[in-house]
Amino acid sequence: MREKAIKAWLAAAAVIAFDPIPSHKVAARVAQQAAESVIVYATGLIETIDFLTAHVIHDNAKFGDSLALLANFLAAHGLIAFYRCIYEGAAKSAHEYKSDHPRTPAISYAAMDEHDYPEGGCTAPGDSIEIFFDATSPKLADFIDRVISRVDQLAEGELENGGPAVFGGYISLRFMGQAEAFISMQKWPRTCSIEIAGLARVEGTEPLLKQVEADAVDFGAAVHWGQRNNWSMKNVDQIHIPNGPLGPLFRWRAALSELTDHGRCAAFSTAFSTAFSKQMGLEITDPIIGSFSIAPTEGCAGEQTTATWDAIRNPPETRAFLEIKPEGGGPARLPLDGLTGSRGVPMGTGRSTVSLVLERELNGVVYSDRRDLVMRGFAPNDPWMFTFTAESRQVAGVIRWAVEINLFSKLISNALRVAEIDCTFAGVPSWTVRHPDLGDLKFTTALTHQVVPGLPVFNKNWLFFSDTPAAGTAPVLQVAFILTC
Repeated sequence: MREKAIKAWLAAAAVIAFDPIPSHKVAARVAQQAAESVIVYATGLIETIDFLTAHVIHDNAKFGDSLALLANFLAAHGLIAFYRCIYEGAAKSAHEYKSDHPRTPAISYAAMDEHDYPEGGCTAPGDSIEIFFDATSPKLADFIDRVISRVDQLAEGELENGGPAVFGGYISLRFMGQAEAFISMQKWPRTCSIEIAGLARVEGTEPLLKQVEADAVDFGAAVHWGQRNNWSMKNVDQIHIPNGPLGPLFRWRAALSELTDHGRCAAFSTAFSTAFSKQMGLEITDPIIGSFSIAPTEGCAGEQTTATWDAIRNPPETRAFLEIKPEGGGPARLPLDGLTGSRGVPMGTGRSTVSLVLERELNGVVYSDRRDLVMRGFAPNDPWMFTFTAESRQVAGVIRWAVEINLFSKLISNALRVAEIDCTFAGVPSWTVRHPDLGDLKFTTALTHQVVPGLPVFNKNWLFFSDTPAAGTAPVLQVAFILTC
């Protein structure tokens, strides 16, 4: 441009000097003035480009890198308006339709993608966020106004950027229908997404997108899972609803539980459990107890019982504990080595509650499941009380009043022995207690307490029956087995 203008200026000077026709001289002076303007403009442009090339833009910088370097330089020197002109001119040139040249993909795909396309990409990576709204809500237009105001604040240095900065990128809107996926971003019958994408090395991109992401939380919008998303579990819960049975996030977790055997299968930790899924709360939260038992639950104080548990169907981070709480005392917690197994537990004196507790921590919140069982340790001479209403049945060929206590339970320790029996059969003058290892023991209204010879095993069959035939109202049996070990 400058060389052509100089040649034109010299040609006009020759006309002015040698052409005798006055009108030609006037035209030459006009042409000379125009050439002077072009020379000044072109010289300034050349010097500007030389300066930028020497001090701002690297020799091998590609399109996106050049834009980022230029944006940061001009913003730092108060030349944001100049940058906008350059950016708009570059965008217009890249998107301009030419009839003699077939249309090609816009250069934005190369500028915004981290892949280094050989036909004109850039090494400067992109950063983007996509925010979803109910398209029928007034919040949509309000949010767009908010974004525009944030761009102005960015230029004025009012965001967290330490000074004036620019955003080198685009804002676009896209409309779509509602998706069926439980935690899809398209949550509404008419959904609009606002995508904001820019070059990450432009210094205004990070503060703008950070602010816009915070604004999206305030507006109750959904955010794209695969783009910029620094939300917390609390933010996700507010949008996708974790409450059962119909909350979308609750249904997502239920489906994940079914697919991965509640976190047990290896695919859970390798494919479905990542730092991102933990941060977002897209995980199985509540652990579940499969089975828990204690045997025996009744035995001698100090005797070992066995606790057996199966909680293997849980995420691998789940921890298991046994809690033992004596009646009237504080609990003691024992960490377990795994989510399935068994271990000995000493019986204390009296009743104790034994609990299997599962805990899983996620984002500072502990989710748990527990199951409680009761065991009882008998000290010497502790009673075990029973009360029954007798029934009529045939014993030794006669219909008598009878109560049968048929034990043989795996929950009762065979170490428990009977030292004494104290019982009454109201309304019956005499009755018999029969035990397979003891034989018969006679009781009367005057003799309601007996020392039991031989200390028979308690955990067997006990038959109480009247010595006389059944008559009148069924009597009530009250019996206390005085136990020892």
